[in-house]
Amino acid sequence: MIYKITRLFFAFCLMANMANAQINEVLLTFVPEGGGSTVTARAQNTGSGLQVVNSINLIESTEYTLRISLGDANAQFVAIQDQIRFFFETSDDLFKGTFKTNDIDSKGLPVGFSTNWNTACLDENGTGTFRIVLRNLGTAKAEGNSLTDGTGIFDLTWNITVANDPTAPSCENEEEIITDVILTFTPVGGGEPVIARAQDPDGEGVLDLEVLD
Repeated sequence: MIYKITRLFFAFCLMANMANAQINEVLLTFVPEGGGSTVTARAQNTGSGLQVVNSINLIESTEYTLRISLGDANAQFVAIQDQIRFFFETSDDLFKGTFKTNDIDSKGLPVGFSTNWNTACLDENGTGTFRIVLRNLGTAKAEGNSLTDGTGIFDLTWNITVANDPTAPSCENEEEIITDVILTFTPVGGGEPVIARAQDPDGEGVLDLEVLD
């Protein structure tokens, strides 16, 4: 019984300390994988909560590693990574594919202090938003958690610009592959329509379009 009470007391103290940990700064560092200029963006606590200070400015067609630091409270939150998770919401047209989480907790679940992002290929500058939400999920942390679960620690949104690079190759537009051609002959004076088909059985493969009817 003493052991159980001690564990509950320790957990209560840990949660209380985390709730009282005031984050004085959230620093985002985007490091381009292929070399180039590192991009930083931050939010600071000026006495009335965290406020976004500057915007995010990235380059198209680039893979970035994003690292998040929580100022003086960073070590405190790293120590409880089994309970917390970062969630991200971005403008869909500014990034290619999905982001990759590089850090996991002791249960193999994502945390989010380090992630990888690929900016999209753009024909002109693109603008949007980059939202980061940090939640305390406690013992209920699981693979299927969403940004509405648990208790919110912060919810911040940066304005983001992904700049067109005039030296980059032109964007490739993926063309739709035609695998079926259907001709429908409908008698003007009435009667049953006549249908003729052709099909490419392997899409982009070596087989040619074949007339079926």
